[in-house]
Amino acid sequence: MTRTVYFTLSLLLSINLTLAQSLNPGQIGNDESICYRYAPKRLSFIIPPSGGTAPYTYRWQRSNDLGNSYAYISGRSASNSYYSPPVLARTTLFRCEVTDAASTVSYTNYVTVTVAEDLTAGVIEGSQTVYTGTLPLPLNQVSLPSGGIGPYTYQWQRSSDGLTWSDLFNSDSPGYIPEALIEDMWFRRILIDAGCGSVASNSVFIDVNPITIYTTELPAIPENNWGIYFDFGTEFRVMENGFITKVRLYTGMSEGGLHHIRLWKNNVLSDYDLLAGPVEWNFSSGTEGWREFTLETPVVVEADTRYIISISTSTDNYWAQTTGFSPFVTNDFIQYIGSLRISPPGQVPNDYVNAGVFRDIVFVPFSGGTIGENQTICYNTTPLPIEQLIPPEGSAGEYLFQWQSSVDSLTWINIPDATMVSFSPPTLTGTTYFRRLVTSGGLTAFSNTILITVDPLFSNAQLQGNIEIYENTSTFLKVLLTGGTPPYTIEYTRNNISQSPVTNYLSGTDIYTGILPGGTYEYSLTSVTDALGCDALLLGEPVTVTASGTYSGQTSNAALVVVNSQSDYYNDYNIYIRPYLDWFGVPFDTCNLSTMTLPDLSSYGLIIFGHRNVYESGYPISSIESAVGNGAGLYSFDSHLFDFPSAFNLAGATHPEVTSSQILFMTDHFITERHANDIYHQTNDAITLRDYGGQQTITVNQTNFSLSGGIDLAYISDGGLTEPILEAAEYLYGKIIKWSSYDWIFDSKLGPVWGMDDLIWRGIAWAARKPFIMQGVPPIITMRVDDVDGTRSPLTDLQWLKICNEYGFIPWCGTFVQTGSPTFYNTMKQLVDNGRATASPHAFSYTEFIYYNLNNLEVFDAAANVVAAWDVYEAHSLEVSKYILPHWNLLSSDALQQLWNRGVEFIGNKLPCDPVEIPGPWLNAGPYKIKRSGWGGTGVPYFYADSVDWVGEDNIKDFFISVTEIGDDGGYEWYPTGNTAQEIAETTARGVRHLRRAFDSMVLATLFTHEDQIIMPESSWRQIISQVTSAVSSYNPVYKSMDDAARYIRAKVNLEISDVTAENGLVSITCSGDNDMETQCYLFTGSGSQISFRLVTLPIVSNTVLPITICVTE
Repeated sequence: MTRTVYFTLSLLLSINLTLAQSLNPGQIGNDESICYRYAPKRLSFIIPPSGGTAPYTYRWQRSNDLGNSYAYISGRSASNSYYSPPVLARTTLFRCEVTDAASTVSYTNYVTVTVAEDLTAGVIEGSQTVYTGTLPLPLNQVSLPSGGIGPYTYQWQRSSDGLTWSDLFNSDSPGYIPEALIEDMWFRRILIDAGCGSVASNSVFIDVNPITIYTTELPAIPENNWGIYFDFGTEFRVMENGFITKVRLYTGMSEGGLHHIRLWKNNVLSDYDLLAGPVEWNFSSGTEGWREFTLETPVVVEADTRYIISISTSTDNYWAQTTGFSPFVTNDFIQYIGSLRISPPGQVPNDYVNAGVFRDIVFVPFSGGTIGENQTICYNTTPLPIEQLIPPEGSAGEYLFQWQSSVDSLTWINIPDATMVSFSPPTLTGTTYFRRLVTSGGLTAFSNTILITVDPLFSNAQLQGNIEIYENTSTFLKVLLTGGTPPYTIEYTRNNISQSPVTNYLSGTDIYTGILPGGTYEYSLTSVTDALGCDALLLGEPVTVTASGTYSGQTSNAALVVVNSQSDYYNDYNIYIRPYLDWFGVPFDTCNLSTMTLPDLSSYGLIIFGHRNVYESGYPISSIESAVGNGAGLYSFDSHLFDFPSAFNLAGATHPEVTSSQILFMTDHFITERHANDIYHQTNDAITLRDYGGQQTITVNQTNFSLSGGIDLAYISDGGLTEPILEAAEYLYGKIIKWSSYDWIFDSKLGPVWGMDDLIWRGIAWAARKPFIMQGVPPIITMRVDDVDGTRSPLTDLQWLKICNEYGFIPWCGTFVQTGSPTFYNTMKQLVDNGRATASPHAFSYTEFIYYNLNNLEVFDAAANVVAAWDVYEAHSLEVSKYILPHWNLLSSDALQQLWNRGVEFIGNKLPCDPVEIPGPWLNAGPYKIKRSGWGGTGVPYFYADSVDWVGEDNIKDFFISVTEIGDDGGYEWYPTGNTAQEIAETTARGVRHLRRAFDSMVLATLFTHEDQIIMPESSWRQIISQVTSAVSSYNPVYKSMDDAARYIRAKVNLEISDVTAENGLVSITCSGDNDMETQCYLFTGSGSQISFRLVTLPIVSNTVLPITICVTE
């Protein structure tokens, strides 16, 4: 069943609605992507059934094989006009069978519920044993995460017991490098899926040995005995404040009895004073190995101070030793100095010995612990409490706390009465730093510092849009916002009934009301929040939309295109001229004189004669005169029309035959003003035809008639003889455009995007009765850079890209997957994650292709190559653009299925899939290159914007082709250079010309180059980008990523304007189609030579069967 979808945009009007009589099953909505074993949203009718014989009955069906077969769903719940599907474990299609009272059966559209694979976290490794105070080895990912909807983000956590976990700061990468540890610790990684929640990986355990002087060393002589009662000591230096909590002694089997422990501290006189002890330690013999004695009270030790731990022998006189000792392991907390002895015990050991005597301590550094996380809060609100994440360490005694604050993180003040473990900050109006001072045993330590950022004041939100419209029409509202951080979320009511929230809103953009029956509608804001969740302090006054009366819409301002399919020149229109009208979005009806009768010309705002010799003779001159005289425009590609006398076409002129290879312009007119010369294009007022198998020419040979009052806008000249090819004139209330020759439209001579296209659309806009609508592309700028790996430009680490960001560009990067600097993927990920770039695999390297076997390798698998390339991106958590452009434009159909599976929607090819010759013929696709053959090489401009049905592995894949190359100005691409002032000027001028050509041709403007062409100093590149953006600023361009721009172009293609009418200063735009985002059209107004235009929003059209009328003031 074929269905045409209509809506009517009415910058104020209405239309009659016609109800179908046959059974229409309506429409159910909507497609959804869900997580594994989740339940979808309830399915219901977004357009109810109509026609047939009421009442209707319903039976819901499902398909588990992607629509090849459907089965009825059992149960009473599947017999309602709505259905709530159960939890799903695989992708499922649903539809509803609608039966009317006459037993007529019809089926709705199907809805696809796409079920993601089960989310798995991947596997990490890194379990190990380390000594306290040393850095562990990195924790690495050994298997990738999978499932879910994506994209993925990561959060690493740690735990001291394997049960209670806390997040780690700045730990959002696939791997993690732990800090130096002083206690046992478990680590794990949380995988966070954008749509399917989170899941924890396996945990890894890092076993941390205590901070000691001796680690794995064993004494060479475990039972040494000289028969002397000694006090042996180990001298060490403490590097940080902390506490000694235990004393260690290595004994042989025979050693036992009463020992005495003393701790000595070095004083300012380089002597030692007794700090602690003596403490008695009595143990039995019979054990070989380390013994530990826990001090009743930990002893405070200070950084950068020397100490001696001495332990006497017992009266059995045994001790352990190793001659020539030095520790196996060193750390950042304590430093071994030497071993000493004295006899008898009770004095500070002072006799250094060249041996280790295995007297040791357990040191615990004093740490202030870890507090909270950084926060961002709204103006004049209260932050969340700052909690303790990791407690202080290093003391067995009491900890005392004092919280401090600072406005600059340099000068700190104590916060009164803030002496608890945690702290609840007060209401804040300015950004503030906080930390915690910890005191214990005479030592002090600070926690980490956290920052609470306070959002600027979000003061006001005000609706705009008080308006009177016709009933059963619609309009747009706007919200003007002061302060806050975009984008915003708008919640509002209509007559006190909540409407669907508007997300990702920018101040002053349109909010569609939908169709409004007759009545008064008051719109009020109920909540406006910014990107940080902050509320506007004032919500402003409500606005009122009044819908009343019926719009007549009797006179159309759309165009009528008159053609004759029996004419020898009809293909000129069908193949070369009509694509312009379609692409520019001119609303028109077609009258083919071979099968139709010419309608009343006065009911149209513009009459277009679509090719030469529409009539052989007998043109309807009087009807044309009447229509134009009353304000309609005449736009004629048919020069034969002017071979006959009329009120606007006078006899008696002499026109010589003129042939030339160059077209010249008079630039003091709305139609040709974009062809004036300037510093960026000093020959802009002339275009030379192609040298295509020889220099091409145009010939003009008119009869002896002249357009009355005609102005020569474009002309050719030869030997002093000049003849116009484009003229403009006014007749009474109407305007006339005459093409004496349109041969430049042929690809052999020029063709589209060579610099003449603006004469068509600007001529139509000038001639048509106003207001008039076109759906041309607004000024959107993208940047495309091929062969990117971060090393091919002297502006390394993608510095060239960051400079582009400074001026608004969001470059798409076609990357070499298997080459690049060590930091390339990390830098590219940061840029992509922050919306500053997009990227997709271009090739493995300059000579190694992903998508096509150019090198004729014996083993080449394009599908497997796609998988491998995407795996590299996934391993670096780099999001892949939905837009790809293969190296050298070479693409094999073997790659299509895998590209489709991975979400690729847009392709930038100008060559067909599976090319036989290289480059060979160009791709045959819209808007222009349909049923037209040509060479797909360099040196010519290209523009594509069309869906292509390329056969993949399983079925047909509808990719959308979107690409612009101004390949005739400077070569294949932009080719920037910038090592001299002249090169900078030439590069700037060429970039400006490329962008302006695209704007004036109403195609997607793309500044295109390769990374290895950006071979200039940073200052030169910045100067070039700055000058280019400044030079095109008068177009008020919007800078978009290639993904967003291609999506916009696709939405534009899927929407067709078919009519435009006006009454009392209000305009109605009738459209049909099915798209997925709002687009814009040009609204031309004015009279005489004063013509202006603005962009008007067109809403999303999604399978609606009734026209929609949108009302806005003209």
